[in-house]
Amino acid sequence: MGRFMSVQGGGFRGRLRARSAGKVLAAGIAVVLGFGPAAADRLLFIGNSYLQDGGGVHVHAAALASSAAPERRIEVAASTVRGSRLDEQDISATLARAPYDTVVLQGHSTAALTEAARERFRTAVRRAHREIAAKGGQTVLYMTPAYSAAHPRHEPEMFSRISEEYTTLGREIGAAVIPVGLAYEIAYARRPDIGLHQPDGSHATARGIYLAAATTAAALFDIDPTAAAYAMDGAIPREDAAFLRTVAADAVGRAQGCGGRGPLAESAPARGARIPADDIVASGRC
Repeated sequence: MGRFMSVQGGGFRGRLRARSAGKVLAAGIAVVLGFGPAAADRLLFIGNSYLQDGGGVHVHAAALASSAAPERRIEVAASTVRGSRLDEQDISATLARAPYDTVVLQGHSTAALTEAARERFRTAVRRAHREIAAKGGQTVLYMTPAYSAAHPRHEPEMFSRISEEYTTLGREIGAAVIPVGLAYEIAYARRPDIGLHQPDGSHATARGIYLAAATTAAALFDIDPTAAAYAMDGAIPREDAAFLRTVAADAVGRAQGCGGRGPLAESAPARGARIPADDIVASGRC
């Protein structure tokens, strides 16, 4: 199967191609910003449906980056398996397909919920990190959001556990963390009705995908997402898109204020606590 999209000089031309083989969906997008000879940033995303849904978080992150910083040259690709954990993917084979400057690793949504799950996640990340480093790449971790209250495994402390797991592991291996989970918490604190989760309480709506993409673009490409105009070709109302881009900027700013690896859970409000979200970013707590 195939889908096509690209970005050149701030406009949309070209293509995104996705291929499936069994359960595995591998997707790539070439996003070319400007016309100069500068080398492109090449990024690979590895995960599951959290990255894959809605056309791909990597696709929308690249489009946001192109909108905000047309001078950049970016190439992104993804290897995703719905419902998978990192150790269920053949990461060695994926890395052998092409050289990448940065590889983003996204764990299963339950990776932080039990000690067995945490150890399995850590082992998979450490192994992948060694292979990425051996090929000259940089590892980045993609912090998943907590479930909403609609999910049967939702618990109030879920985000704290996710945040601690990703930030601790990031410190251990020297990897930056994309704070998507923190962005969700901030968004819900400011607008409890924003609707980032589907009814299953796990997967993202278009708004959730857009917030994840804006947070990813801000963290990976060092852009100001509030300067981007891309809004998933009208799938997100302009007012909501602007709100979510601001949340993404605040979440990344908060994470960077903690060196990208601080205990972000201390900066996030409990769902329903209605803590002023601006206090999360301005508190300076690391």
